[in-house]
Order: sequence, then C-alpha cells, then structure tokens
Amino acid sequence: MMDTNYLCEQKLKRENPQLHKRVADSVVCVERMLVKYQNIFPTYTDHTALHSINIIDFCNRLIGKNIDQMNADEIYVLLMGAYLHDSGMGITMSDYENFRKKIDFGDYFDTHDQENIPDIIRDFHQEFSGEYIKKYTEIFDIPSQEHLFAIVQVARGHRKTDLWDTKEYPEEICLPNGNKIHLPYLAALIRLADELDIAADRNLQFLYDAEMIDNEYSKMEFKKHQAIRQLNVNEDSLVMIVDRSDENVYQGVLELKEKLNQTFQECRKVIRERTPYRIVQREILIQPYNGLFLGQAEMGRLAVQGKLLSEYEQPVYQKVMNGRSGLTLLDVGCNNGWKTKMRFLSENFKKIIGIDCLNPLIEQAQIELKDNVFSFYTCDVIDADFTENLRRIMQQEKIDAFDIIHCSFVLMHTERPEDILKKLRPFLAEDGKLIVIEADDMESSMVPDTKGLFQKFLELLLNDPYAGKRTIGAHLPQLLSDSGYADIKCECSKVCSSGKAKEKKEQIFETYCSFLPEDLLLLGKESKKYQHDWEWVNQNFDKLHEQMTGDEAVISMGVKIYTCRGESISKGQRGM
Repeated sequence: MMDTNYLCEQKLKRENPQLHKRVADSVVCVERMLVKYQNIFPTYTDHTALHSINIIDFCNRLIGKNIDQMNADEIYVLLMGAYLHDSGMGITMSDYENFRKKIDFGDYFDTHDQENIPDIIRDFHQEFSGEYIKKYTEIFDIPSQEHLFAIVQVARGHRKTDLWDTKEYPEEICLPNGNKIHLPYLAALIRLADELDIAADRNLQFLYDAEMIDNEYSKMEFKKHQAIRQLNVNEDSLVMIVDRSDENVYQGVLELKEKLNQTFQECRKVIRERTPYRIVQREILIQPYNGLFLGQAEMGRLAVQGKLLSEYEQPVYQKVMNGRSGLTLLDVGCNNGWKTKMRFLSENFKKIIGIDCLNPLIEQAQIELKDNVFSFYTCDVIDADFTENLRRIMQQEKIDAFDIIHCSFVLMHTERPEDILKKLRPFLAEDGKLIVIEADDMESSMVPDTKGLFQKFLELLLNDPYAGKRTIGAHLPQLLSDSGYADIKCECSKVCSSGKAKEKKEQIFETYCSFLPEDLLLLGKESKKYQHDWEWVNQNFDKLHEQMTGDEAVISMGVKIYTCRGESISKGQRGM
C-alpha cells in the first residue's frame, strides 16, 4: 500500500510553492477562527483545525494513485476547502446577521424557530461557510475569482448540496493559467472524508466530558463516536474498528454505518460518472475492537520493531530449531503476517500457522503471504472457544501438535496472561518449545538523562493502558512456572545501543516512543488527567528524540525473551 502521508501537501509544495505558501498562511487565520465554534456548540464533536487535518488525511488516503493526475490548483482548492468547510460554525453575530440575508432557507422556518440561532447555524453551516469565505477572500489571498468559486463550492459541498447539479458543480472549471479543476471530485472527496472522521480521537475528553452533556441525543452521539476506535482506509475497503461492549451504543453505530455507506456509495458514483478519477475502495466493514490498533502508522512501527528485534530473536530461533527439519510452528498474534514470514522463512519448517484476532489483518496475510508452508487464520486466544477453534484449524492443516509456539507481545495486552499460557501448553509437542517475548521497562534506562525526560517518558508509558503491561517481562518466570512449563530460560533481557549507532537508536525511538502521543490523545476520552500528559509529550517529544538518538546516549530497553517446554502431558490432555 502506497505511503499517503502528506500526499497532497508534498505535491503542492513541489509543483507550486507559491500556492503552498498561501495555504500555510491561511491555516494560521483558520486555526484561530475555528475554535470559536465552541462558543456556540460547546458539546459538539470537534470542528477545530484538528478536524480539518483529519479530513485532509482521509482525502490523501482516498486519493492514492489519483495524485498523479491532479494538478497543483486542484490540490490547492481541496486543501483550502478542507480547512474552511466548517468556518460557518464559528461566525460572529454581526456576520451571522449579514450572511443570513444572502442564504435561501426555503421553507425551513415553517417548522423551525427563527430565534434559535445555534440550530440555524448548525443546519446551514455549509452556506454560512461559503459566505464567510467570500467575505474574507482577501485575508486568505485567494488568487482568482475562479479559485474562489471552486473553494466555496468545495467547502459547501461537504453536506447537503447537490453534487449532480451541473451549474453548482460543473465537471470542469478552466483557470486563467490553463489548468482545469474537476469540482465534483473535490467536493465528493470532502463530503466523504468529513463523514469518515467519526472515530474516538475526534472526541477528546479534555474538550468534552460525556457525563456533563445533559442532552440525551447529544450524549448518545458522543458515545457512538467514542465506540468507533479507528477508521482505517485499506486498499479495497474502509474498516471501522468498533467497541461492542455497550449493545445500545453498538446498534447506534450500525445505523451510523448505514448512513455513512449511503454517502460513500453516492460519492463513489458522482466521482465515477462525472470525473476522470476513481475511489478504489468498494465497501465499509466493521471489525470488533480488541484493544489492539491496526492503523497504518502502527503497521509502520511494527515493521521497524521487527527489524530492531531481529538481531536478538534470530539466535534464539536458531537455537530452538537446532538444525531440525519438518517442524510445525504456531505464531500467536501474527498481525498481518509480515513478521511471521520474516522470522521463520526457513527450510526447517513443514508448516507455519499464524493466528490473530483481527480479521482484516488475516485477510491481508492470506492474500499476500499464504503458500504451501504459511497459512493464516482469524482466531482469538482470549475467546472461550479458542481451544475448539484451534483444534479445527489443526485438523484442517493435518497437524497433531506444534514443535514451536511463538507468542510475541501478546500477554501484555491480556487481562489474564496465565490463562493464555495454560491454553497453549496442551498444543505443544512432547519435545516442543514455547518462545515468549514481552516488554520489561523495569530494565529500561538511558544515560545521560540530566533533565529526566527519559524517566518521565517511562512513567507515562507505564500509565498508558493502551501500551499494555509494560513490566510483564519481569514476571514471566513465575507466570510460566505457574502455568505448567518447565526448563524456563531467559535468552535475552535488553535491547541496547550506544555511540554513533544512529540508525539503531532511531529504531528504538520509533518502536518504544512513537505511539505515546496518539495513545494520550485517545485516552482523553476516559479521563481529563491525560490532558496534562499529552501536553507534556507534545512539548518534549522532539527533545526526547534528539536526546535518545544523540551520540552520547547509552540506551537499554527491557525486552525479555524466554524459552521453555511443557511439562509431561498425556495424549488425552493434548490439544488434539
């Protein structure tokens, strides 16, 4: 999958630095203006510049390979429309009185109160945004009337307007410089991206507290957004990661998904029939949330982690394989299968089974990596029917028991790791080995740390529930022993780097530090106490990076790798 981070921004800067500067200059004004919506709508989901940035990110992912066809003016109009599409939510009263004279409200006031200004602004904020852009066009330094018309229409197009109207949204607008803007494409992108920004990170608890909302409708809307932990744009689908713990909220999410799907299919059709562009994703899927993230940034972090730990893992794997052939292996928590294949691509293995709780990852692994040796299945080790499900997989693959069971950074994300270990033990062959890899931040250190940045970071990491049990590695010997394993050996305790090994230090920073800012943002939905932590990380993240990757830094990060064997188990007790 192509890298879409800052896709439009980078191309605009390369091809037209002047337009890129106009966008950058406008953002300063927009950022100060957008926060004013909170004065009118204190309990609404986020409509600040953060929301605009999320929309641009979704646009980048939806655009993908279409970027090659887009010219700099189209990108400029898209970015400006994204930043300004909600500008009508934070207008002053004087602008409101002026703008409402220019807006056609139709028969709206036949059934609505003319004095209920918040409702009027909310229901017509796309029109107020259009008027706002036209009034302040000189402040935003919009280069031509054609650009102005396009930006207004794209901003208005994020809701309600008719994208099939050839007058409002002509298929092409010719600019003075000869470039053409495909207005239906840009407006449909904004409309779809705006609807896609529905995940929990748009509803930070330090901006809104659900329990303080006295309107039941607003409270339920807030809870629905909270339940949607992530929305990922894959190559052929959109995947909503949803917390199903509250059935009433989940039913609301299903209704929201149907509404989103209508917008999705309509926007795809507009783009397909009225422009030379395409949206390649075909459907919207729901995947249950299991406490693990699978966003594109997390995928990148896991790839870096794989490279970093390979130096420490491979000697252990070679020792366990011991030159044997015809081996069978179970990789618990295989993710998208990439690390499974990189770790165990060896002639020693007859069959390797990867299992994970997240179906989109398994589907990706099956498409990209499945062969005569590697197979991948959706199977959740914490489910009550795990044993039965794994037995069924083993019967299908004609496997009696596994010579190696591999479990990497799984136990730290479970409530009862000892239950997992006990479930796995019967599936080991008589001479089989379990390999467990877990974090242990009790072993983590860095010198020098004169300002205590690293130590403070470890404290925040320890209190990050999304990061899992960061010291579980220290408890592995006891957990393994209590779960019936024997011959327990520590094969590795730390990942270390010092001196000018900058590449390895960068890998350590990416693996251990990069996810904390996003975690703290998401944790804002649970407690206001994380606001202070998030602010500290934002202020010190670059300083910590510079310190950890500098030549003077000597870094040790606790990573425990243990091997063990199952105690004697009768054939009747085994997984088969």
